[in-house]
Amino acid sequence: MTAEELTEMVWRLSDLCLSGKSSVSLKEKEPEYVLHTASPIEYSDSSPILAATTSDYCVRLYNRSNLASFQVLSGHTDVVTDIRFSHTDSNLLYTSSIDETIRCWDIRIKGKKEAQIFKGYESSGNRFLSCDISAMDALLCAGTECDESSKDALIVFWDVRMKNATGTFTDSHSDHITQVRFHPSHFHKMASGSVDGLVCLFDLREQGEDNAITQILNAESSVNQIGWCKRDGMDSIYCTTSIETMYVWNEEGDMLSDLKSLREDNEESHHIDYLVDCFYDNEADNLYLVAGDHSGSTHIFSVDGNSAPHVHSLSKGHKATLRCLTWDQKSKTLVTGGEDSMVCLWKSDQVTSPKKKVEDGAKLKSKKKERGKKQRDKPY
Repeated sequence: MTAEELTEMVWRLSDLCLSGKSSVSLKEKEPEYVLHTASPIEYSDSSPILAATTSDYCVRLYNRSNLASFQVLSGHTDVVTDIRFSHTDSNLLYTSSIDETIRCWDIRIKGKKEAQIFKGYESSGNRFLSCDISAMDALLCAGTECDESSKDALIVFWDVRMKNATGTFTDSHSDHITQVRFHPSHFHKMASGSVDGLVCLFDLREQGEDNAITQILNAESSVNQIGWCKRDGMDSIYCTTSIETMYVWNEEGDMLSDLKSLREDNEESHHIDYLVDCFYDNEADNLYLVAGDHSGSTHIFSVDGNSAPHVHSLSKGHKATLRCLTWDQKSKTLVTGGEDSMVCLWKSDQVTSPKKKVEDGAKLKSKKKERGKKQRDKPY
């Protein structure tokens, strides 16, 4: 698609509506929670993929366009805490788990066995809470729980060509490391978030942990989610916390957004119990925050400095707390997963060009004139 065609596209986030739903469990008493979702960055239009981790330690694969389930990956023996697709091969995905393993799955291989298992150091705790793969798939990393014996919380690194860990950062955080995220296009930039309330930015081209840390940012509460975005043309990082606050900093450490009272500000218009996560629309150059309540209502806000105007509400999808979301830039669709065992697909039917709208409008007027003429000629 050319730049001119993109410019002509008419699309609004407020046009998102429910397009499909899929249940991962039919159990009424103890439904399987949908914990994490992910899609490849690059994929074929004929086979868009969605992966979802569930509370039964499995990974379920869907066709993203219609949520048709086609495969279940099982092998983990404890909670799957994160899932990330390869940047260079949409058939490969990585999962982290409390079972002390990171697993690489090749979805082309029929069966349940993983293609590769990565383990940490035997001398330290390796209950992994998050994982990510760097741009160009050179480096894999994961964050761990704080080990009870050593009191260390580790960021562990692997060369993807090797099973054994190649290094660790041990001093950046003093509590469970809940998030690790590589920059989507710069392989050397990485961020981490922790229960200790800190978000750390790293330049992995530097030798040693002390030299690699470029910024230490204070979220003042346990970090739930972090992610990369652009603000004012500069690489930036967003963060949501366990007390439902949200921040954005640029990579120089300047705070760009401080949202501490989103729930109170929207109490009368849009009830909010929690923040789910954020997603960044590259084309619109805008960061959006998704929040909800425990009955499944979902609200989208546009992050603009220290304000977050309401953009859209998503209805008729979930009936319980949302746990995760995935935004797809290519199709401009949003997928959400929740504690009601549902995976929901939200998309807009309004992606058309102004030229086509004018043509359609002219055709509609022409048909109306023809109908009117026929009615006048033959009133009975």
